[in-house]
Amino acid sequence: MRDRECRFPTCHRPAHDTDLDHVIPYQRNGDTNTGNLIGLCRRHHRTKHTPGWHFHLTDTGSLHITTPTGHTYRTPRQYERRRRESTQRHPRLPSRTPLVGLRAGAAAGRTR
Repeated sequence: MRDRECRFPTCHRPAHDTDLDHVIPYQRNGDTNTGNLIGLCRRHHRTKHTPGWHFHLTDTGSLHITTPTGHTYRTPRQYERRRRESTQRHPRLPSRTPLVGLRAGAAAGRTR
């Protein structure tokens, strides 16, 4: 649920098209849990394993990526960004939307 899309900066490939990858490699005693796994699309999964790229996942779920040229990028936890975007785009709906034009029995799923 945390990674709804590829965690690489500016990549928005949906999670169902991503690979779960260990930030600390399994061979180096990296745990297989949410604190050490990120969703990356195949392209960025391969990029991660290219020499010079370094990925670090913080305790808060933020991902820090250092490129071979030394530039560092930070990506927030995906679900926080999604929650923030969804509340900005969609106004809050009233708690109860009245059913207009339906009889009470039909609204409850009862028919005659």
